[in-house]
Amino acid sequence: MKCFVKFIGVLDKEGGIHHVPFAPGLNIITGKSSTGKSAIIEIFDYCFGSEEYTVPEGEITKASSLYFTVLGFESFDLVLARRPDDKHAFVREVESWTGKDPLFIDEDFFENNYFRPLKDFKDELGRYFSVKMDSVDEDDSYRAITGRKSPTPSVRSFTSFMLQHQNLIANKHAVFYRFDEKEKREQVIKHFKIFMGVANQAYFVLSQRLEEMSQELRKLELALPRREEEKKNARTQIEHALEAYEAISGSKLIDLDAAGIMANPERSLQRLGETTIKVDANNSDFDRQRQGLDAGRSKIVADLRAMSRKKTALQSSVQSATNFVRNADDIPLPDRADIAISACPFCQSAENQIEHEANRLVEAIDWLNNELRVSPYMRETFEAEEREIDSQIRSRKEELKSVQAEIDVLDKQTAELARGRSISELAIRAKNRVEATLELYISLCKVDLQPRIGELRNSINDARTELAKFDVAQKMEEVRVFIDKEMKDIGANFDFEESYLPINLRFGLDTFDLWHEQDGKKIFLRSMGSGANWLYCHLTLFLALHRAFAAYSSKGCKIPPILFLDQPTQVYFPNYFSDSSEEFDAEELAQGVGREGRVDDDLKSVVKMYKELIRCCELAEERYGLMPQIIVSDHADHLELVDRKFESYVRARWRTHGFIHP
Repeated sequence: MKCFVKFIGVLDKEGGIHHVPFAPGLNIITGKSSTGKSAIIEIFDYCFGSEEYTVPEGEITKASSLYFTVLGFESFDLVLARRPDDKHAFVREVESWTGKDPLFIDEDFFENNYFRPLKDFKDELGRYFSVKMDSVDEDDSYRAITGRKSPTPSVRSFTSFMLQHQNLIANKHAVFYRFDEKEKREQVIKHFKIFMGVANQAYFVLSQRLEEMSQELRKLELALPRREEEKKNARTQIEHALEAYEAISGSKLIDLDAAGIMANPERSLQRLGETTIKVDANNSDFDRQRQGLDAGRSKIVADLRAMSRKKTALQSSVQSATNFVRNADDIPLPDRADIAISACPFCQSAENQIEHEANRLVEAIDWLNNELRVSPYMRETFEAEEREIDSQIRSRKEELKSVQAEIDVLDKQTAELARGRSISELAIRAKNRVEATLELYISLCKVDLQPRIGELRNSINDARTELAKFDVAQKMEEVRVFIDKEMKDIGANFDFEESYLPINLRFGLDTFDLWHEQDGKKIFLRSMGSGANWLYCHLTLFLALHRAFAAYSSKGCKIPPILFLDQPTQVYFPNYFSDSSEEFDAEELAQGVGREGRVDDDLKSVVKMYKELIRCCELAEERYGLMPQIIVSDHADHLELVDRKFESYVRARWRTHGFIHP
């Protein structure tokens, strides 16, 4: 996104305007302590929609009635403003202003109708950066857990890439602004591919559709075997109902068996409806069925008892095999054996008994080794057989349950007859049971899952093909490679400690972790020593990121390459809070903090740092046609940059006065 900060300013309570002009490339605000340097980054953050009013208390907050920031886009300017500690923000688009001072701004410029609630302001601001999405959920998991959609991208996430505050820029535990808030950190990482222009709304909509179809397919595939089981159960129930009818009435309900009925269920149901109940009281089918069921139950019970005995034997075998292996492991093994030929003390003849015993011992060892080798397999075989027996027992128990249910039905019929119910009544009930089960079976058949499953599989394949065209993973890998390559180029120009040379920084886009890779080992920032190394790691990463923002601007990157660095040289001038002179004096700042003898080396490193900031900006413009903007608030001043004039980058010098002055 081609955009840079043109002005940051304050409207005081007397109507006066105080501002600092900026341009693409390096911008320096230099000055002594307590002059408002650090307020610049806070004013920008506040005008950019921060929920918190964090402008440092002091002269600025006492005098200010309004803070403003002017952003320059390609064909217009955008003025953002906030009143102190207010939940409304001002946004107004104006013609592009080319003057050094924002003469178009005065009290009357900030009309009330341009102020809006902060949420509406951020939505409006997002429109200028093409950050507007209804949903970024690739699946329903977040919504299922929280009951709401994932947070959508916001321009506020840009500030994690734009702002390096004084307490952050050389921090070994934190790299990005606002990452101490877990939710915001996860949002920034998740939305990074959107900000880089790699993924858009169409990608997320298609991802959601793919996930929805995949979930529906999984449900149907799980339901398919259940549906077949339900059909099978319906057939069994119809068989039982037909038998129950025949048992009570003494005649068949229909000249079809269960398989014949279910071959054409609709026609069978119609025929059943036309069938009248016929009762043959002299028929002996009831007794025949009852006896048959009793015999079947006895057979199953006998089988179960046999299986139970076999299972007990197998369990015993498994235990024996286990004990055998355990006991074998406990047998002490000799570490040597000495064999010698003995001789008879009287006749001196050789005695080969020991040799014979030794051969028997070898044979015994061979046998034992063979037993030990096969023992585990024996145990596994026994265990497999036991599992098979368990399966057979479960199956036979189901059969027993089914037979018992049929016996119960017949017994219930007998009991009801004994209580005075008529045979016709019981026959009607059995017939109704057949019809009801058949209607259930017809309803199961009507809902054929296979066509929908086939349709979903085709749609999922199509969606995956379409999604692959976005090539998001490959494009993000290219972004990662780009950033790592840029860090290698940039890091080589900083004074890292010798133990980290050659510096080989890596950045993980999945976690936003930063590490130095050396001899195949990751050395994370938090494990590195020295404030200078931490500073260089931050600078290397953020300069590489902003080169990426510039390079990907033409590909849809939404993050403007604007970087604020608040007092980056504090690691060399830790005594900066005592800087109260009208001129920058490195020797004076080195006093009392143990750096008196290192002033020249420190200044060389500082000069090197500023030259690298300039080089990065110019190189990005040369390669990608877009110069990043770096705004530095610092104590360092009048540096000898050799081939560049430090003064040409200074936008404000606050030594004799601060930001707010008459």
